Parts: sequence; structure tokens; C-alpha cells
Amino acid sequence: MFAGGSTIVSHLSEWSGHDLTNRAVVGAGMRNGWVAPIPSQYYGYTGSVPRTVLMDGGGNDVFSVQDQCSVFSDECRAVLDEVNRIFRDLLTAMGQGGVEDVLFLGPYYVRDSLRRAIDYGVNKMKDGCTNTTLPTCHFVDVRNMTFPLGWDNVHPTEEGYLKMATAIWDTSLDNNVPL
Repeated sequence: MFAGGSTIVSHLSEWSGHDLTNRAVVGAGMRNGWVAPIPSQYYGYTGSVPRTVLMDGGGNDVFSVQDQCSVFSDECRAVLDEVNRIFRDLLTAMGQGGVEDVLFLGPYYVRDSLRRAIDYGVNKMKDGCTNTTLPTCHFVDVRNMTFPLGWDNVHPTEEGYLKMATAIWDTSLDNNVPL
């Protein structure tokens, strides 16, 4: 799993009946962040090839240019286009490396001023996910779910993470994707 520092993996481990490996680094983006980007986390992984990868991405990239994305400027769109290119390249590398399935947890609405940017990015990434043949990619769209936010007014509370985990679990069951 390469998705945020939440309790999502705990819920999914419990429901699947076995421990899932969480390789997430909080604060990562597709192209940059406060820590190593998501692709470098994947490329730096030295364990056996996972059959299924659960990941997220894009939210921190929007936050890295949130002033531009609040007005949905050309700079914001350029960043989101770059994020989508990186995502597609990462999916290709995963498929070539033997990953069979990806469950991609898309960004959620955290601020009304960023809705257009989130929609633009999600639509691009959903398209990238849908149009990849190997690995099979399933986009978990949580934009229309309501999450209570925690102390930082950005990350969900435990209740929110439980809702996200449930959406991922349902997607895996609906598509016969093993966790």
C-alpha cells in the first residue's frame, strides 16, 4: 500500500484476514511533497512483487499549488497534467513489473475553492486508470462522500478513514481484486 498515514490499512487487514504491508510515507505527492514522491516509494521497494497495489495520490500535489488551484489557473492545470503523466508512467511500470491490480483511492474535496482542481485531476486520473490494460486499475472515487475532518481540517478523522476503507473494500469485492 502506498497511501497516506491513516488507519485504512488496519481496517483492510482486519477484513481480509491477513496483514497488509503499508509502504506509505505521509506528505508524499506524485511529483513532489515534503518527502520522497510516491513513484520513488514504489521504485525503491525491494520486496516481492505485490499482486495488488493500493495507492492514492494527487491531493498533496494540489496543496503544493493551492493558491493557483483555488483560482484554477493554467499553472494549476499544468501541475495536474504532470501528475497525471507521472501516474500513467507509474501504472505502466507497475504492469511491466508484474503488478496485476491497482486500487487507486482518489482525492476528496477538502476545500470548496479546490473543487474544480480536484475534479480536473480526478477526471484525468480516472481516465488513466480506466485506459490501462496491465495492471487492471480500479478508481475509488470518494469525492461525493462526506468525511469529518480532524484537527488540521485536511485529514479525515477515524470515522472518515473507515468510510474510505469501506469504499476500497467494496471496490475490491465488486471487482474480485484480492487484498
